[in-house]
Amino acid sequence: MNSSTVTYERLPNSNEYTPQVGPIAALDEEALILSVADYVTTSVPYPNTKEWLGVRVGTIGLLVPVTAGRELLNPPPTARLPHTPPWLAGLTNVRGSLVPVVDTACALELARNAAARQYLLIFDHGNEALGLIVDGLPRRQGFEAGECLNGIPPHPQLLLGHITAAYGKESQLWLELDIESFFGALAQALAPT
Repeated sequence: MNSSTVTYERLPNSNEYTPQVGPIAALDEEALILSVADYVTTSVPYPNTKEWLGVRVGTIGLLVPVTAGRELLNPPPTARLPHTPPWLAGLTNVRGSLVPVVDTACALELARNAAARQYLLIFDHGNEALGLIVDGLPRRQGFEAGECLNGIPPHPQLLLGHITAAYGKESQLWLELDIESFFGALAQALAPT
């Protein structure tokens, strides 16, 4: 493997893939960790499996469309905005564009996984860009129809009305998130009253 490239390796007995980052890329704390579009180019070789990009926040996993995330960064410094909820970490500059950053664990009132490294997952472009702080690297997740749970288990208040399905695997709860409606709810929460 080239020292600055990223390859993907399927985890044993799983539909998850994990990135293998070269040593130079792994040591470059200021650089972009990886492009999410590049990250999800591998496919799970199961024809009846539906796929998502899985991100963990505290004890839950969120499933978003595979192509939804634009890029993944080490969390850069943010500028806090006055009179905003505590879950809005602030704005950050990503290559000249201001991107709002949501502390996802705080927004969902979950304890952050202290053992996992934090990353900023950026969605969309321009004025529509939004960054979510997540625990650990996102991974491609695949579930068969039979792994869908009957009903949606209790979940954080902020996610109410934005979860379309739930899956369980190896004692991990995965919630399929309607990101458009969820991001709309975040924007509504920030709108002046």
